[in-house]
Amino acid sequence: MTQPDPGTAKTDVFDIANDQSGARVFRNTTEWTIKKSFFWNDYDIFDDHGEKIFEAESKHFTFLKKLTFKDLRGNCNEIGRIEQNFALFLQEYEIHIDGALYATMRQKLKLFLTEFSVEPAKNPENPITISSDWTGHNYEFHQNDILIATVHKHWFSWTATYSVTIMPEQDVVFILSCSVVVYQAVEKGHSDTKSKKG
Repeated sequence: MTQPDPGTAKTDVFDIANDQSGARVFRNTTEWTIKKSFFWNDYDIFDDHGEKIFEAESKHFTFLKKLTFKDLRGNCNEIGRIEQNFALFLQEYEIHIDGALYATMRQKLKLFLTEFSVEPAKNPENPITISSDWTGHNYEFHQNDILIATVHKHWFSWTATYSVTIMPEQDVVFILSCSVVVYQAVEKGHSDTKSKKG
């Protein structure tokens, strides 16, 4: 796994590589940690220095999951939103960034594996595939057969914890939002399985 250069991969300022889209990206590989709240479906997101940078806050007591994505630096502004769409079988989510639909993320039916298809709103002909290994603890993000991010779920932790590696010049907020959705969908699947057994 590529390690970021601590001299250049700072998370206090984004490198804007695409002024047209305004994507929040870095020119180096970055490492992130997502930790779920002990009591609620909220998520704290830390950079590789252990500083809390983002927060995904759940809207409680709603039938469909909704989360707001906040940048904790400065005025704690909302920069993104995750909304679950109604679906009878496989789960579907919308990811909004800066007030606009950024992508639609759909769970795909795969035997023993978890897989998602992510369709960017402005670039639907270049979808992103998110797939797990057989353990369900490791996920890879591919676009045009190129690895753009990885997610690893820690085996032993008090609360659900994920390590996220994002390759250079990928939209950080978008990838982290997708990572939160992966957790939401997978945990719902586990809960549904347990309830059926009960």
